[in-house]
Amino acid sequence: MRISDGQQQPPPLLEFKDVDTYYGELHVLKSVNCRVGEGEIVCLLGGNASGKSTTMKTILGIVAAQRGTITYGGEVINNLPTAERVRRGIAPVPEARRLFPRMTVLENLEMGAFTRVDEPSMGLSPLYVEQVFEIVQTINRQGTTIFMVEQNANMALSIATYGYVLQTGEVVLSGTAKSLRDNEMIRQAYLGEMKTR
Repeated sequence: MRISDGQQQPPPLLEFKDVDTYYGELHVLKSVNCRVGEGEIVCLLGGNASGKSTTMKTILGIVAAQRGTITYGGEVINNLPTAERVRRGIAPVPEARRLFPRMTVLENLEMGAFTRVDEPSMGLSPLYVEQVFEIVQTINRQGTTIFMVEQNANMALSIATYGYVLQTGEVVLSGTAKSLRDNEMIRQAYLGEMKTR
């Protein structure tokens, strides 16, 4: 379900159109459609085993899309090898223990300034989470488009332009960050808010 607030989206830098991805016989991504507009911060939300990591692997070409198209900068990249995708500027900023240990948080994030961001708050204390999201916003204001895969829906939606919600490999909800924050399902499932009677 798409939640619309009538705002026009910028042309896509990265776009998935009806993408299906499998691990052997296991159908992991199911007709996924999403777009990341030039200059935006777009977040991909979802719980464990929702398909977030597979989405990133499919963007990178680590896992091949069996159906659908992936475009980057207006060009279909389905058949490009991972190395070529990275050369063109697509690569993850790793989460948690996959960071460069001798570098500061800022330096680790700057390594991904040419790339798209993967669960930046994973394993961090609340104070560092706030700092990381401030740095993500700063990088975006400097002109970098960011596709952020994140479980911390509250923080992600506070800085994102647009968002998608994955459940068992399907986009079940999409819309502006504000419309998602205001959605009752999101508030209960991801923001930890209970409906009061």
